[in-house]
Amino acid sequence: METIELWGECGDFAITPRLWRTILSVAQYYGWEPTGTLPPDPDYVDEQLVELCDRVFWDGRYYPGCLQRIIERDAQALAAALTRALDDIPDADAMIRSCVCGYDDWRDCTTCRARPIATLLLELSGPTKETVCDLIVHCRECAELWVG
Repeated sequence: METIELWGECGDFAITPRLWRTILSVAQYYGWEPTGTLPPDPDYVDEQLVELCDRVFWDGRYYPGCLQRIIERDAQALAAALTRALDDIPDADAMIRSCVCGYDDWRDCTTCRARPIATLLLELSGPTKETVCDLIVHCRECAELWVG
């Protein structure tokens, strides 16, 4: 399975691309204003990867992982926004449950999917909430992060 890895002075952290995109969306909802990433450093990155990710110009993307860099202030702001979201993320695993529409899985229900933030918060519930907590610590303890 493909992963997104976040490297920094404090080590590395790996999550799925879907979870990374969900986390970025939730953080924005809770007030994170992304500053944009810095492009991959050509001194540390294979030239083909730089070409693949850079194309004509760098647009500050956070996904996919191309060894772009998240500055410390941005990582701290991401951690702060995720901390604000924690109270709204269910402790129990809510990914599979009966929804108000009568489906066994809320992902099959167009009404439930129409509430994007509620849906995203459910995706972060249960054991995934622990991963979010670990990511908050990782963002706070590392300086600059590299996304790969």
